[in-house]
Amino acid sequence: MRPVLSLSIVAMFVFATLTLPVILPLQASEIIDKYGYRIVNPLEADALLKERPDVVVLDVRKPEEFNSGHIKGAINIDYFAADFDDRIAALDPTATYLLHCKSGGRSGNTLPLLRASGITNVHHLEAGFDGWKDAGLEVVVP
Repeated sequence: MRPVLSLSIVAMFVFATLTLPVILPLQASEIIDKYGYRIVNPLEADALLKERPDVVVLDVRKPEEFNSGHIKGAINIDYFAADFDDRIAALDPTATYLLHCKSGGRSGNTLPLLRASGITNVHHLEAGFDGWKDAGLEVVVP
C-alpha cells in the first residue's frame, strides 16, 4: 500500500472516531457526569422510582418551590439554607438518591458535596423538576 493512501485511511479513521459521538449522541442513561453519577431523563427517573421504591427523592429547591409542587415522596433540603451542608452530611450514604432542583443548577452544585459525604449512588435528574413537569409526570401539590 502506498504511504499516501495509508495516511488517508488513518486520517479517515481518526476523524470518524472523533466525530461519531457528536453524530450519535448518547442516551441520558449512558451519560455520566464529571462526578461519576448517572444523569437520567424524567422518564428514566419515573421508571426508576416505580422499580425501586427505596430510592430517596432529594429535592434541593427552596421550600416555597417545593410546596408549590414536588415529586411524590420527595424530601426537601433547601440549597440556600444555612444548615444545607450539615443536612447533606447527615444523609444515609448507603441509600440510593434521585437528586433534582428546578432545572439542574443547584442540584449539579450539590453533587460534589454528596461525593464528599460518601454518597455515591445518585441519579441526577436531567432538566430538573421543570423537565419532570414538562414530561407530564405526577406532581404532588400539598
